[in-house]
Amino acid sequence: MITSNQDEEVDPLVPENNINQLSALLGLLTGQKIVISKLCSAAQKAVESFLIRVNKHRPDNIKLCYEEFNELLLLFNQDRVEKPFFNFFFLSDGSNQDTLRFSQIKNGIKKFRVYALLLLGNFRFAFRKLSTEKSEACFVKYLEPWNRISKKELEKLYKRQPPLTPLYDTKDEIARNYTGSPDIFHQKCMIQIKTHFFKLSLNRNPN
Repeated sequence: MITSNQDEEVDPLVPENNINQLSALLGLLTGQKIVISKLCSAAQKAVESFLIRVNKHRPDNIKLCYEEFNELLLLFNQDRVEKPFFNFFFLSDGSNQDTLRFSQIKNGIKKFRVYALLLLGNFRFAFRKLSTEKSEACFVKYLEPWNRISKKELEKLYKRQPPLTPLYDTKDEIARNYTGSPDIFHQKCMIQIKTHFFKLSLNRNPN
């Protein structure tokens, strides 16, 4: 099950433990399995040195700016992200910070994966589309209507009908990469998504 608070693939990972755990986590962001053996030795050593620093100073005390986050992605041969992507998924927590705590990377990735399923139903396609958008206005437009927490949008979400016939289980490879009807996601995750967005609406509109 995947929500912004729970993700059965992301949650078990402890990225500060070793390069394999970190690569697995970043692979869940980019939608692509990262093979450590294909990384050059210099990149592997750089990542391992970075993890030594993370463990020495604790994950909560290690902060990454936009450029440093992209450097980490590049070390794993993954495409960099543009500023709107980084700001929305990793910094939009109301803290007005321009850096990301290493311990919070998982939260940003879980948030992205929720939107990826809502928008396209496919992590790889969503990462390619959203991470390359340089315009803040266009990026926000891509996220509609899921980034608009309003009474009207919540009503639409609650009134949505379930599928007429059973669909693939979300663990099935076809269902996990399905790019057509959003009912695949609806069947397994709609209750959690409704709860998540309802809580967001309460936080943004306390009155």
